[in-house]
Amino acid sequence: MAFWWVNHKQTYSAEVGGGYIWSPKTNRDGRKNQTYINLTLTRPGDVVISYAGGLIKAIGLVAAPCSEKSKPSEFGSVGDSWSDIGWEVLIDWELLEKPIRPKDHLELIAPLLPSKNSPLRATGDGNQSCYLASISIELGNLLLSLANRVNPDFADDIKQHQAELEGDAIEAA
Repeated sequence: MAFWWVNHKQTYSAEVGGGYIWSPKTNRDGRKNQTYINLTLTRPGDVVISYAGGLIKAIGLVAAPCSEKSKPSEFGSVGDSWSDIGWEVLIDWELLEKPIRPKDHLELIAPLLPSKNSPLRATGDGNQSCYLASISIELGNLLLSLANRVNPDFADDIKQHQAELEGDAIEAA
């Protein structure tokens, strides 16, 4: 199991509401972007931390392998400059009843952030040039712990989803 952090400022409602994350395959100028390529590296059961508007508002599990998809119509004019073909990863999201503000825990989070393609800036603000960041198991577990501290039923919900995904994987094999 791997941990990922998605910064989806403008697409949060569409993506969390729709049960997915989506990115174009390349930057506007056609260059590759590791934080877009990361969608192709996700695997069912991986944990995805959802960050938007300065808050971690949802945490989800990857439900299916990445696939090529057209830009979601619900994005509307958001991302007009993005390519129409990109990567989609289906996510089983759990909304946090009480979101987490990373800035309130920066002394714990900052030392665990990746040195390259970090989802947060040193100030604790979101790094909008980073869409999907790979984060360490230590940071992922810290964030799950913080979520569980203020959302007591959250850990049980995630464990139940993981068990369901594992059961589906066994049946498919």
